[in-house]
Amino acid sequence: MTEEILEDVEVGAVFGRSGVRPGWFVWNGRRYPVEKVNYVWHDKNGEEVIYYFSVAAGANMYELSFYTGKLKWMLERIYVEG
Repeated sequence: MTEEILEDVEVGAVFGRSGVRPGWFVWNGRRYPVEKVNYVWHDKNGEEVIYYFSVAAGANMYELSFYTGKLKWMLERIYVEG
């Protein structure tokens, strides 16, 4: 089941030679460690580039986005099993 969230979140990110990668995020007062980055893609909204990350944290999958112009992270949606 997919649930759209569209909320700002706090993210601990690693910036390296291969780009940016989320390490953890905080949503609703709870810290979620990113266990695996499954897929990364990007899109543009005008001049702003938006990077999307499909990540695994616990039993669920989450879609995070990073808005490069605003330096803002969002939790886009959750994919919950069951």
